[in-house]
Amino acid sequence: MRGMFRIYKCPSCGAIAYIRVENEQEISICGLCRGPILDEPGILYSATINQAEDIVAEMVLHDMLENKASTPTSGLGVRRRVLNIVECLVELNKGRPVNIDSVLNECVGAKIKTERGLHFLDVLEEQGLVMVDGGCVSLREGGTDP
Repeated sequence: MRGMFRIYKCPSCGAIAYIRVENEQEISICGLCRGPILDEPGILYSATINQAEDIVAEMVLHDMLENKASTPTSGLGVRRRVLNIVECLVELNKGRPVNIDSVLNECVGAKIKTERGLHFLDVLEEQGLVMVDGGCVSLREGGTDP
């Protein structure tokens, strides 16, 4: 099987996706807006479709978290930021619980110390917004953010 998968964020429309290419010099087009995708800084490649899908999922999560941090809600407290992280991860995981280590890794990436992340997960659980069980975190159904 020849070729590879180009993983990109479209400079025209912002779509994050992958496309099969024969080599890095090949020009491809965005699957959403049909804009050109060239080999440039920020473009990633993978040898397998599974790896491409994993990288796209990570890029989408990073983009979601970055967008939430850059909106006017960036002044929110740590509790709300931790809740945003949990919501994004659970959404990316199709509503299923996520590993607590994933939440804490994203907290560290958002410049929230692990101890504070754990503390606010406890606070969110006490408030009925999340449930921590067996190393996994899930959103509580019907929970409302006070």
